[in-house]
Amino acid sequence: MTDGWNVSAKAWIASMGETGDFSRGLVLDTPMMERVSKAQPKAVLDLGGGEGRFCRRLAPHVDHVVGIDPTEGLIAHAKSLGDADYVIAGAEDLPFADHSFDMVVSYLSLIDIPNIPKALSEAHRVLRPNGLLLIANLNPWTTASQSKGTPVKNPDGTTTLTMDRYLDAFPSWAEWSGIRIQNWHRPLSFYMQSLLENGFQLTHFDEPKASGGARAESYNRAPYLHIMEWQKRCSMPHSPPKQFWTRSICRLIQRVLWRKALAPGFTPMCLQLAFRRGSCIFVAPMVLTGGDLKAI
Repeated sequence: MTDGWNVSAKAWIASMGETGDFSRGLVLDTPMMERVSKAQPKAVLDLGGGEGRFCRRLAPHVDHVVGIDPTEGLIAHAKSLGDADYVIAGAEDLPFADHSFDMVVSYLSLIDIPNIPKALSEAHRVLRPNGLLLIANLNPWTTASQSKGTPVKNPDGTTTLTMDRYLDAFPSWAEWSGIRIQNWHRPLSFYMQSLLENGFQLTHFDEPKASGGARAESYNRAPYLHIMEWQKRCSMPHSPPKQFWTRSICRLIQRVLWRKALAPGFTPMCLQLAFRRGSCIFVAPMVLTGGDLKAI
């Protein structure tokens, strides 16, 4: 069984146009572009960029924009309109070298990706040090209600959705305007834990209001979209810093400082030792007392 995207590609392209649907055009586009403008990335990768609409929005502001999607029909349409590079690929196996991008964007595409931990690991790999992962996603209570059928419109103008199995992860089918695609529900804790475990640190979170349109008032009363920005974290190994300093490193430094430590009137010294590991620089405090160097 497929996820429905190849069959739904033409209907999806027609529904998006250049302005996008309500969620994109009137809720997410502006705050997403504000985050891009603040970061000023030189190279951006759009995960699940589909028909290329957001890549084309990025292109005037970013030197190099790349969009990937596993759906051939969507990528073919994106290539026909240009303004960026487009590659048929899945988020779980990115065909790019390490440290290729300053920013990776996932614009309402996490719900379409079967293996989120693998996709996040790949995003972390292709990001440069301190690079950003910018995410727009559905609030999970929305995806938890998809399997319960169409929302019920009430006489007072409100809408009732039935949510079930919130803490589980499961696929369900969404259908509208000739589109029938498979989405994935996962609880918010799943996304947060996966991002943290893959070496990201949260730097921004927002639930933006709709900026206009007939649906703005009802949407702002019960918003269902959020934006997160995560930074690729340069971290020490899992063991504490003092365990990272091997005896050989300490002995080397001791040789340099030995005479000073043994001089009359010597008082203990506190030092900060910096070293490079890959593309990151770490600093560890040390203390020199009577010829002995210890991590603190």
